[in-house]
Amino acid sequence: MKVIIQLGREAEAKALPILLRHSPGMVLPQRTYVLSEVALRALRAAGNDGTPIESAKFQELQARLLERFEGLTYFPQPNQGFWKFGNLTYRDEIVIYRVISQNPIQAREFLASLKGQLKQQFQQQEILIIEREIGVL
Repeated sequence: MKVIIQLGREAEAKALPILLRHSPGMVLPQRTYVLSEVALRALRAAGNDGTPIESAKFQELQARLLERFEGLTYFPQPNQGFWKFGNLTYRDEIVIYRVISQNPIQAREFLASLKGQLKQQFQQQEILIIEREIGVL
């Protein structure tokens, strides 16, 4: 399977070494690339700056969530996210953690603050945090 991505100037400059090393793909106008599965996996394993995200960062996040919520669920199986921007479909590797709180107001404040910190720490343009009301039987 081939995937088409379009990169901004700065992202292209950072991703180019990975693309050249891992893909016999095609380059189209306006920094658009047709990538192989190998190149896509290499890009997904890298942060937005093209360097791999250290496992220690995920371990620190787990420890922080465990300390704050006294429990968490981690979904270690490979997960992928898809989104559309114009006519292009992007795919990314995602990590899922689930926590439960009996105080939703405090949890929301903590997670809103954490989101900003994670965007910087993981060098991501966006971090998705979903809030749901649940009932326990």
